[in-house]
Amino acid sequence: MNRGFKTWAENEALTVRGSLGLAARERLPGRVLLKHLGAIITRPARIPGMTAADIAQLTETDPTGWSAITAAYNGTSIVIINDAHNEQRQESDMHHEASHLLRKHKPCELVRAGELTIRVFDPETEEEASWLAGCLHLPRAALVAALRSGDGEEAIAARYMASTQMVRYRRSVTGVDRQLKISSSTIM
Repeated sequence: MNRGFKTWAENEALTVRGSLGLAARERLPGRVLLKHLGAIITRPARIPGMTAADIAQLTETDPTGWSAITAAYNGTSIVIINDAHNEQRQESDMHHEASHLLRKHKPCELVRAGELTIRVFDPETEEEASWLAGCLHLPRAALVAALRSGDGEEAIAARYMASTQMVRYRRSVTGVDRQLKISSSTIM
């Protein structure tokens, strides 16, 4: 990531919230954000041409093989969410896909090799999208406010429809525990 990107991402998360009339501490649902960005959200079963076998492969046989993907059709972004995942994972995935849209990342390339389709992606854009997604999902300012209020990881996770792993990750990478002088074991 380029120098200054992490700071930009935290600020962008707050700017996006502000443009939607949300305060820094308020939850920003992924569906609301994607709608704001003009994207349509769907699931595999609603994609024209998908067979029952295709859907079963994506949601039953190999549900952990993918999370979400954004495609464009006639200038409209379509986000396909893996509805086999739990709500917290889907929420995280929607923030990730929204991050690609906010950054105007070029969609990944699909390469066909016989019966196999392989996704070719740029690690740098994925790293940017992952970082920005964390900021959008659980901004540093919101995390600081929640921790100052004495909220535990489970309460924070529930408020932001996040996993406790996401809360721990954001606590770790943002340095809020050091800022607030909180021991990791104190708030679990």
